[in-house]
Amino acid sequence: MGNFHNITEIEGNPDDPRLEDNALNAVLIANTYHELIHALAILDKIQHSLRAGGRLVVVDRGPKRSASLSPEIEAQHHELDIPFVEAEIVQSGFDVVSTEERFIEPPRDDPW
Repeated sequence: MGNFHNITEIEGNPDDPRLEDNALNAVLIANTYHELIHALAILDKIQHSLRAGGRLVVVDRGPKRSASLSPEIEAQHHELDIPFVEAEIVQSGFDVVSTEERFIEPPRDDPW
């Protein structure tokens, strides 16, 4: 992964990210939450891995912008229902501090 002194690569399992308890200041889930099969189990493990005041940040694809996209294009792009994800996060003991529907705007020719 490189020679970064403050980054550790850990290979987890579908229901366990294999993080040490009370060991992390922050966890970033980037473009992955929609792939989690056992999201609640993962969130529970993350909850235990964070130190007091630690942060969980989830960055992933939100709802589509256009209802006119073909089913084939929609199938190529994973989407997350924001209220559903927030409910899972709250159910796991986290407080939702903020939500942004658009983190970054795609190029104009990109329907997503």
